[in-house]
Amino acid sequence: MEGEEDKNDVVYSSGDEGSATVMSERVSNLANNIYSEFERMIQKYDQEVVSGLMPLMVSVLEQLDSAYGDNNEQLVELEILSDDNEQLITQYEREKQLRKLAENKYLEIEDQIEVEKRDTQKQMDTLEHDNKSLDSRIKSYQDHIERQDERITDMKREHHTLHERHSELLHQQMERLQRDERKGSGSTADTPNRTPFRPRTISTDSPRSPVGTPVSSIGELVPPGTSPVMPKTPDGEMPPFPHREDGNEMSLEEEQLAGQGKGTETGKTTAPGEGSLLFRTTKYIMYFLVIVLILRQLHYQR
Repeated sequence: MEGEEDKNDVVYSSGDEGSATVMSERVSNLANNIYSEFERMIQKYDQEVVSGLMPLMVSVLEQLDSAYGDNNEQLVELEILSDDNEQLITQYEREKQLRKLAENKYLEIEDQIEVEKRDTQKQMDTLEHDNKSLDSRIKSYQDHIERQDERITDMKREHHTLHERHSELLHQQMERLQRDERKGSGSTADTPNRTPFRPRTISTDSPRSPVGTPVSSIGELVPPGTSPVMPKTPDGEMPPFPHREDGNEMSLEEEQLAGQGKGTETGKTTAPGEGSLLFRTTKYIMYFLVIVLILRQLHYQR
């Protein structure tokens, strides 16, 4: 009975510090078995046989218990480290997947940037081509404008020359008509007093009309009191137009020939007929001037 009670007892050992330490269950069972063997040896041989082995066995059991404790702590630490390792592996896999997704996204963005870069380069090339085309068109327009300016200058110069020539010819025509009138009229009493035509001189101070003439209106080309379209006789009435035998009006050449024929037949001058011829000639000249002025104004207004 005593041996069974000893087996159930807990074995205590005193260390160098003098404090009691509770052994583990496995070491305690092993110590009980060794103690039972020692009791049997003591009963069989004597207590002197096991007196030297007891301290050694106690030291071995204490070291074994310490080794068991360290092993348990290491097992616990190993489990903790295993859990940490699993968490780290899981996190690593997740980070690996995220990194792979980020790399794929980066490659997609890089491809998109490359496509946009090519499109931008194409647009830049197109804009450069359009810019060169516009520059060439602008240069062509500038050359065309310069040519048009030169042409306008030449036309103005030519118009001025033609205007002077026209004034000179008109002056000569009027002088010739006046000479013919003086020669054809027998006396100054039969012919009305006329103001000799004097062409206007071009003044740089006077405002010029849009057609380049130095006058401000058509009325300046004709004497006061007369119509700019149809000249009148001194009596205030238009002379009747001569007609042929068929009833149609005679032309200017036919009227001149008829006047010359009448002069040779009668042997005397007819002042009224010659006056009518003079006024008709003046009328045609004024018609021509009015038409020329209207055409020039229309041309420059365009």
